[in-house]
Formats: sequence, C-alpha cells, structure tokens
Amino acid sequence: MFIATGTSRIILILLWTIASSVLVSCYRLPLLPNNTHKRSTVSSSISNSKQEPPKSFGQQIENDLLLSSTATTTRRRALMNGATCTCAFCSALFYTPQVHGDDEIWMLDKAEERLAQEKTMEARFARVMAGGMKDYEGWDQVRKFKTNIFSKVKKGDTVLEIGVGSGPNLDYYGHKAKQVLAVEPNRMFDEYVYSAAVRSNTPLKIVPGRAEEIPVADNSVDVVVGTMVLCSVNDVIESLQEVHRILKPGGLYLFTEHTKAPDDWQLLGLAQTVTEPLQLKLAEGCHLRRNPKPKIEQVFGTANVKASSFVLDNTGKAPPNWPPHFLLAPHYVGYATKV
Repeated sequence: MFIATGTSRIILILLWTIASSVLVSCYRLPLLPNNTHKRSTVSSSISNSKQEPPKSFGQQIENDLLLSSTATTTRRRALMNGATCTCAFCSALFYTPQVHGDDEIWMLDKAEERLAQEKTMEARFARVMAGGMKDYEGWDQVRKFKTNIFSKVKKGDTVLEIGVGSGPNLDYYGHKAKQVLAVEPNRMFDEYVYSAAVRSNTPLKIVPGRAEEIPVADNSVDVVVGTMVLCSVNDVIESLQEVHRILKPGGLYLFTEHTKAPDDWQLLGLAQTVTEPLQLKLAEGCHLRRNPKPKIEQVFGTANVKASSFVLDNTGKAPPNWPPHFLLAPHYVGYATKV
C-alpha cells in the first residue's frame, strides 16, 4: 500500500537532504579563487596580468588546468576541490594502494579524470535542461509573462543573453534582433541553442564567457536578457554590474528569475532549504533561496526597476498541489533601465 502523496514527497525531501549532505561535503564552498580578468570587446583575449604564486597544490592544479578556460564555472572549481580533497569520502573514492612516480603528476592525472567526468555531467545537464523544462516553458502563465517582457525588444536591436542555455527565449525575440550574442559557460548547450536559432530565424553568435566577465565593450548592446540565471552565478552584484556596463544608455535589462519562497509559504520555503545542497550539486550551482530583487535595485536604482514578485499559479502552498518544478515557482519578473 502506498503512502499518501503529500507524505511521500516530504519523506523524499528528507532523504534527498541526507544524501545531499554527503554528496556536497567534498564540494564545499568557498572554492578555489577565480581568475578574474576583464574583456573590452568580443574579440579581445584573456588578460595576461601577473598572477600571484599559488599557495597550495590545489591552486596550482587550477592554474595549470582550469584558468586556460574562458569560462571557469562553479562546478569546474568544485571538481578540482574534490580531486584534492582529504575527506574520508574522497580518500576512499580516489584511494590508490601505490602511487608510482611523482605525486604531483599523479594528482594532475586525477584532476584530468575529474574534468573528463565534469564534461559528462555538463552534457547530461544540457540534455536534461533542453528536454526537462518543456512543461515549464509550455505553462500558459510563463508564456504570457515572457511574451510581455520580450515585446520590449525592438526590430534591429542588438541583444545579449546571459545563460542562454538551450535557447528557449529565442522564439520570443530572436527574429526581431539585429544580432543575438549568447553568453553560456556550458559549451554542451551549443548544439541546442544553434538548433533554436535556426528554428526561430535568429542571427546568433555564441560568445564564450560568464556573467561576471562578459566579453563585450561598454555601452554596446540595446538589450540584455537573463532568465533563471542569477540563481547560479558566482557573484550576483558583479554580474549585474557587467550587465549595466555593456548596456547603452537607455538600454533594457529584461529578467525572469526564480527566487526564495515568500515568508508565508513556509512549507515551500522549507522544501527549498533542505533540497538546495543537492540542487547546487546537480544543477550547476543553482541556489533556490536567492532573492535578486534588492541587488537589481542596488545596481540600476530602485526607480529604474519595474518588476513584480509572485508564485506560479499552478503551485499550491502544500503538497499534493506541487507540480514538477514547484521549487522554482516563486518568481521575480520585470525589466530595469540604464539611465
């Protein structure tokens, strides 16, 4: 005999939390430091500014194997921490009875193995997002607010979308744009977004990078689009400052973000809290409990932000009235103007 649906979901959430506490123990934050460098144009290269000597072998691995990438992600740095972790879990996972030759070479080999594993995980995440979010994208309320917000893209605009993913937003505005610059750190999305561009007749150019370091000149784009992306960036303020920097005066930042549950949605808030550790691990650093509203207002000015907060109307305050993506139901949707 099956347990009632609501009880089953609560039990699954608790089991999920226990499992996640083990899984994320060797991916703990803060991670190894970022390699920060600014780019002034799309064609500019990574800055050759002098780096401080690494203070640990883990940092040396990052310098040798990761900083050559134009888009160092949270997941990639987490994998590097795991490769050199000394906790019981990682020690058992990577135990080798006898290490031959130079220990550092052996550790580099292990790090390369983890990076190969990461590519598999990134490919899986891209595949899941491309297919697994179709019910969300197809929900009438979602289609309605996206149609409304993307109507602000005018014919001939230059648009940059951060975290473009598989390109579901291109159907709304891509055909109107003069050019769409797509910034996405996960290269495994490329085939999906190119397919979306062909389908929507979008003049697309993929720009390797990340939200904190957008490789575009100051005051160069008319519109920046970001949907469900501030949840997973490393630094929300820095990302928003980059958005503000590249927008032309009068340019628009169009956003739809999932957020922490409202205070009076206590059970949904609890579900977000207990599942966030595993969400961070499986969804490329996605935070369920972030609230981007005050930071958007801080960067653009409260008077220049027009947005609303709500919970999707297909989501109830408690199970069994929770759809598949109930953890993402709280939203903050609107636009900000650069003055």
